[in-house]
Amino acid sequence: MPAFRFTHSVDGTPVTPGSPLWQAPLPTSRATAAGWSPARDADAPALTCGAYFSALHQALSRDHCAPLREAVRALTGAPEASARIDHVEIRLLKHGHFYHPAWVAVKADGRRHQLALNVALTPDGIDLLPQETAALKTLAAQGDDLGLPQVLVEGACRPADGPDPVLPAQVGQWFLCPWFDGFHEFHLTRAPSGPLVVAVWDGSVSPHRLDATQTADLLTAAAARLATAVDPHTLAHIFPWHHAAGDFVVRLDSAGSPEVRLITARDYQPLLPPPESEIDPDTAIERLLYALLLLVIQAALRLRVDRLDGVGEIVLYPTTMVAPICRGLLTGLIRMRRRWRLPAQLDAVVTDYLRTPSLAELSALNQELQGGFAPGSPERRTCAAILEPHVEALYHELQTG
Repeated sequence: MPAFRFTHSVDGTPVTPGSPLWQAPLPTSRATAAGWSPARDADAPALTCGAYFSALHQALSRDHCAPLREAVRALTGAPEASARIDHVEIRLLKHGHFYHPAWVAVKADGRRHQLALNVALTPDGIDLLPQETAALKTLAAQGDDLGLPQVLVEGACRPADGPDPVLPAQVGQWFLCPWFDGFHEFHLTRAPSGPLVVAVWDGSVSPHRLDATQTADLLTAAAARLATAVDPHTLAHIFPWHHAAGDFVVRLDSAGSPEVRLITARDYQPLLPPPESEIDPDTAIERLLYALLLLVIQAALRLRVDRLDGVGEIVLYPTTMVAPICRGLLTGLIRMRRRWRLPAQLDAVVTDYLRTPSLAELSALNQELQGGFAPGSPERRTCAAILEPHVEALYHELQTG
């Protein structure tokens, strides 16, 4: 059996049985994790780090590490899962209400492979994970050009025996996918001079901060990812997602230009309810155009929303970012048309259709959609204060784009 090593991303400290970290409870939100320490939460009844690692060790080491051997086979394209697993490191990365993802380094047959392990141990996360894996598989079946992770292996992790059960009445869920090497979360933060800027969480003491041009390119790329992923037949789109959840990640090339990816697809749901009966081609086109209008309206606002440093108050990208977001959405819709091999004339039809709503109509639709955020949410309350200038900027871009 290979050696398993457990570490924590706070400082890379090894987590071993009997250590304070082993007994420490896992935070169940990113906000509590920001100020987390073993001493702070030591008395709280919760799932512990030790139980987390024990459950994953049990799940991944079964049948002579069959899940890891299958993941390596999928990564390398080998005909069978025959790799010899020599060493495994599991590093707990971050904490959320739904998931506690980990980085997994596997040494197999002398070669090192990196994997991402998405782990659901809370009831809400356990309910959500099958939906997420189904969405990723649906999107993977369309092609490998969306930059999404591929589900390599999935399974369950059961409670550990003894006095430290992982889940009293639940069975945790997990899946392995390729690690996006060199990609990092990014969030709005306060610059020393006061304005909001984007900080890339690259692990350095002073995170890299993007200038205005890089920020515009970042949001253009994120918008294009979303629009490209639309299914023009089912009208499905990737939703929900949120900057604050770290759903988008970025890698900067040597010139500082950003490459953006989505680390998951929490669901792949239609923008409009399916028709109750068969429809003719003209009606299908009308439904597609209206769905794409809703996508543009929703994403243009939602892409501006983050939490300060990923966990703080709701903050917004400036109105000047509406233009690059719109450019990205329109670019993505062209890519969507191409990847589904639809007629080239559709590009002009879509552009013309997006110009048809009046400013008042566009405002009404924005008021209704509110970026897809839940009623009463802090995101809605924050967006309400800037909705009028946002709609004006969006209207201008759609008219001139």
